[in-house]
Amino acid sequence: MRNLKKILAVITVIAMLASMMVVPALAEGFKYENEAKVLNDLGLMAGYGLGDEVNRAQGIVFALKAAGKAAEVEAMTDEEAAQILDELVVDKDQVPAWAVKWVAYAVKNGFTSGVDASVAPKVKFAPLQSMTAAELLVWLMNIGMGYKVGTDVSVSEAVNAGIITLSQAMEFGPKTALIRDDVAGILFGAAKNGVNADGKKFIESLIEAGFVSEEAAIAAGLIEPKPAKLEVVGVSATNLKQLVVEFNMPIKKAGDKDNYSIETEDAQAKIDEETNFELQDDKKTVVITLTNAAAQQEVIDLKIKGIESESGLKLDETVIKDIELKDTTIPQAISAEVVGKYTIKVKFSEPIGEPPADGKDVDDFFSVDDGEYLIEKIEKFNNDTELNVTLYSALEEGTVTIEAKPAIKDYAGFGITKKTFTLDVVKDETAPVVVGYKDAKPTEVTLIFDEDIVLLEEPTTEEEVDGKTVMTYKGMEFLENFYHTNKNNTAYDLKASGKELTIKFEDDYKLPEGRAYIYIEKEVLQDLWENKNAKISYVVEVTLDTEPPVIEKIEQDGESAIKVTFSEDLDADTAENVENYTILKDGKEVEDIISGASLIESKVVKITFNDDLSGDYTLVAQKVEDKAGNAMSKTTVAFTMKDTTAPVVKGAKLYYADNAKKQTLKVTFSEAMAVSGAYSVLDLEKYALSFGSEKIFLDDWKNASIKAVDNNKAVEIKLPYDNAEAVEDGKQFALDVVGLTLEIARVADAAGNKMKEFKFDVLSIDEAGNVSIDKVELTAEDTVVVTFKDKLTTFKTTDFYRKSGSTIESALKDTSGDAIEIARIRHSVNKDGNSEVTLVLDEGFKTTVMAGGDWKFRILVNEEGEAESANVYGETIEIEEKDVEDKAAPVVKEVYFVDLDDSSLADSHTYKGKDMILVVFSEAIDDSTVRGDNKVSGFSVSGNKAELSEAYLLDEGIIVTVGTEDKTIAANTAVVLIGKNFNKYVDVSYNDSFGMADAASNKVKSFDRKDTLKVADTDYTPW
Repeated sequence: MRNLKKILAVITVIAMLASMMVVPALAEGFKYENEAKVLNDLGLMAGYGLGDEVNRAQGIVFALKAAGKAAEVEAMTDEEAAQILDELVVDKDQVPAWAVKWVAYAVKNGFTSGVDASVAPKVKFAPLQSMTAAELLVWLMNIGMGYKVGTDVSVSEAVNAGIITLSQAMEFGPKTALIRDDVAGILFGAAKNGVNADGKKFIESLIEAGFVSEEAAIAAGLIEPKPAKLEVVGVSATNLKQLVVEFNMPIKKAGDKDNYSIETEDAQAKIDEETNFELQDDKKTVVITLTNAAAQQEVIDLKIKGIESESGLKLDETVIKDIELKDTTIPQAISAEVVGKYTIKVKFSEPIGEPPADGKDVDDFFSVDDGEYLIEKIEKFNNDTELNVTLYSALEEGTVTIEAKPAIKDYAGFGITKKTFTLDVVKDETAPVVVGYKDAKPTEVTLIFDEDIVLLEEPTTEEEVDGKTVMTYKGMEFLENFYHTNKNNTAYDLKASGKELTIKFEDDYKLPEGRAYIYIEKEVLQDLWENKNAKISYVVEVTLDTEPPVIEKIEQDGESAIKVTFSEDLDADTAENVENYTILKDGKEVEDIISGASLIESKVVKITFNDDLSGDYTLVAQKVEDKAGNAMSKTTVAFTMKDTTAPVVKGAKLYYADNAKKQTLKVTFSEAMAVSGAYSVLDLEKYALSFGSEKIFLDDWKNASIKAVDNNKAVEIKLPYDNAEAVEDGKQFALDVVGLTLEIARVADAAGNKMKEFKFDVLSIDEAGNVSIDKVELTAEDTVVVTFKDKLTTFKTTDFYRKSGSTIESALKDTSGDAIEIARIRHSVNKDGNSEVTLVLDEGFKTTVMAGGDWKFRILVNEEGEAESANVYGETIEIEEKDVEDKAAPVVKEVYFVDLDDSSLADSHTYKGKDMILVVFSEAIDDSTVRGDNKVSGFSVSGNKAELSEAYLLDEGIIVTVGTEDKTIAANTAVVLIGKNFNKYVDVSYNDSFGMADAASNKVKSFDRKDTLKVADTDYTPW
């Protein structure tokens, strides 16, 4: 505030000086008349009279008044003032009567030394003498801009401060008397370009003081209008380890790994938790010191988001493309100092890549007193720009030399120029103290000391603690010396590096929002002179996280999983809840595709799928929370799943071997194949048949042809012949699968994945037979699905079910061999191009339970003992008995509210204040899937102020009475819910992320039962 008052003082001085002789109109022909008009409009000058002079007496009066000294001046008595002039001012008789006190006060307090040094210690004030540029600039710079200059250097220093130009210095400097036109030029220069001693622009100080409005300064062209939007001006690289990000206005803080990410795949440059971000003094520039240096001339894209300006503007997500990291500058050792009893610190012009490296000789890098001191180790600090050289012997007081050698290299491999420093060794006896802090978050803070520090107990090993990797100490009680607020909130991890100490706290012991006190007990750390700390108490300001997490990227992980990276550390429960994720294909939900979600890193979720995915998809995520409990709103992010699996040949089969025109070889692959390009499956030259010692390449086969079938998952190769015997040139004949093998040169799938082998050798060929059954599954309580290994082009329902009067034949049999009645049969083709037959069971046969899992399936046959359904080659379905696999999840059959008030247990003290609901399933639940770590196991209740306190699997059979009817509930088929305020109108829900399942691992699906519950009575005592 004092500086602002001084600024106003100077402006008032100049304005008053300028108004001493007011001329009503702007004079003609003056150099700075336009500037004078601007200054008049801003109130920095009063009137024009640009040709008039000013004197020193006038100037000192107005200077002291504007500086707020008027009261002190007036408090002087006339006698005191006269005495000062008599004793100290040699030209007292020239001082006008109205200026006596002012000159006396200025002389008394050393504000003026006069114009003649030869009379010192007296003063020749020269009150009526004209003012020079040097004098005006001394007043302007010392009183208003924070400088301390004399008249001998004020002109040159004014050039350095931007007040006047070099040509103006040459113009004003020689003048013995300034006129108001000159004053206008100098003052306008100060307002336009002048910079105070503290680095702030002079005009900005005037605006802050309220002397000039920002709008008026902009209109006058003295400042540029502030940008309306926070933007990145540019990103550059000064070396391979650092990026410089420049913004168009001051920002609040540098940001961290959540605000910057490298978007270039396979970039050597790396940003992660270990990356350092430093906001420079101009508040517009951030220097990022990368965790991994870039390769020479590496080109990357940098994404920046979440940065906020000092004025509250937020940066739109920005990607700066094609940033070249290039280093052609030789690094330099720029300074050195003794920082400890055994340690010398050497500072460099850029980050150092060498030393040290394991196995390197430290003497290659430094020499201390020509090798008299032996070097123990070399450590990097401060973004690799400082090397601490630790010696085996303590440094002796006096001087020491250290030579930095060319073996020290930057990350581009350039060695430094050899440099020798001679240093004074002066023992430090002062304990380290905290001088600042940074990165104050709820779970950690970094304290900054005035010198390098080390902990008196260093960590020994890494351990996993609650999913985090932390360093452990010989005595974990050491951590109790570092805490916040009170001793209950101790640290769980510490890291000392140079002058910085990072203290981390568990989620349950977070720093409070706003002001927080950090405590460090005495003698738990020391500086490098072995001075131990006194007890430390330091106040930090913690900003609460209010921003929800966002998805930064999605990466494919194999063909059946993705890794989703969020912007910050996540809450595990919400991150691993599969209900918070949905997969869309072509805008429609892909049902039952997600099998699980796991938090594999603090902000990375791995989502696994039940099937391999290929193509374009969309992930919908919602309700995922960060550590502060901020939940993300519904977010959709597109991603692509690429086929990464090499194809294989599933088999080859020969058809129509006895038909000269139709003889066909079908080769089936594991997936859709490439039908063009160098690795196309349609090149006949890639196939060769071998029989005995003979081999024939199929492109040599006369009239051979090839085409892709089954959605490019197979090829049909037609191999016609003229007669059954081999012709004279051996290029066509009737094939016999006995001893016949096929070789295939390297081909690729549709995604471009090549077969691992360059060729498949000795692939046997099958002869035509039957269409195999892949699997038979009970998929729901009324549905059995039969999947084939080929497509049926002729389909007959009588192969599966026949009914004539009371006679029933069914391909499905229960454990007793009795027929399962089928109400409806449907045929379809699945995504693999194979047939699926869906059998809908008759109403009386619905079930999710197969006793012992022992249902059987066998195709019905005709009089010839064959099925009638067949594929395009006439192969009928195989006649082979198959087990029916249980893939049907348990379903809720009934939910009962047990009215304890009407039951025989109403008087039991164990029931007082408690209510019960029974959830009955279609089959037994595997008790190992009812989660013991959560007492409600995924169930919830709502309505009527209902409160759920416990849920468990009923492991015994009971009978409940509904009205007058008794119903038997088998053991392990019901879940008992215990709570308060239950009645028949309570809604009951279950979340399938808790994984309750039957013995075959079929998970119970989420449900929400909102209909009125049946009221039941029971003698069952659950407690």
